[in-house]
Amino acid sequence: MNYKENLKNIKYYVKKYLTKHKNRFQGKTVIDFPAGNGITSRILKEIGSQPLAFDLFPEYFDIAWLDCKRANIVEGLPVEDASSDYLICQEGIEHFSDQLAALKEFNRVLRKNGRLIITTPNYSNLRAKMSYLLSESERFNSI
Repeated sequence: MNYKENLKNIKYYVKKYLTKHKNRFQGKTVIDFPAGNGITSRILKEIGSQPLAFDLFPEYFDIAWLDCKRANIVEGLPVEDASSDYLICQEGIEHFSDQLAALKEFNRVLRKNGRLIITTPNYSNLRAKMSYLLSESERFNSI
């Protein structure tokens, strides 16, 4: 089952949000970090945004007609100050060693009145806590 039909996958809800509010994103520069396999960047492009995809491991980016550049939050994002209207940090901030520094970096790259969208897994249920403890992933033994 892919993310389009999987109500347990965050990408289902991110796509739903982005398409519902596409008028907010059309023509806007949107940083997608970490970009992962590129699904969110693809959705952003399809709704008329200008996605800038960055990831620590861009080799996993799977959208051939979009570019993903290597970026490490510790070193900062390779963009100018105040260069983005939105920044989407999807399922990434919980992996950063210095989250305050990451938020400061996000603030640096966002334009005045820019928007930051962050998602993070919910580890409050027992299964997720055990999975995260054993494998640093909420998806342990689910594949």
